[in-house]
Amino acid sequence: MTPIETAPAAVSPPTPAPSKRPTALLVAIGIIVALVVSLAVTIFVLIQKDTPTTGEAAVTPSATTAATFIGGGYLELAGTFVPAGDGESCRGSGGYSDIAAGSSVTITDSSGKVVALGQLEDGRPGLPGTCALHFRVEGIPRGSGFYGVEVSHRGKVQVRESELAVGRAQLALGH
Repeated sequence: MTPIETAPAAVSPPTPAPSKRPTALLVAIGIIVALVVSLAVTIFVLIQKDTPTTGEAAVTPSATTAATFIGGGYLELAGTFVPAGDGESCRGSGGYSDIAAGSSVTITDSSGKVVALGQLEDGRPGLPGTCALHFRVEGIPRGSGFYGVEVSHRGKVQVRESELAVGRAQLALGH
């Protein structure tokens, strides 16, 4: 008998393990897409937050333009005032007779430059023995930090922009 020759068995090369590279690439792309979407949503929300809705600008007391604001506050006059004839308002008297509705309110920036003008409104009785005269001044440029507020010729009082912009600047005379 003749030995049977057997052909060597065909040996196939080992199957390579599946590559992790495509999976890692897909994960990286997914993360980048998620970041871009998050950034777009954040920008959209911030833009919408700063955009007034219908009627909102009329309600916001400090809104005129982005570069200016409406400021305000009040002057508290103590001791020397008289009630007006209507029984509900008051004004200065004697040495303070210049303190009344219509008296000038001058706003200066931190360098002393006049930046806006306004006037006092009707005074209203405040704390016992006082008369509170409110003022509202439009077109005050933003960014000075501090402003000088002068009523009539009574001298400047330094106030913070943050107080003036929300109508809470407080001045006093006769105390």
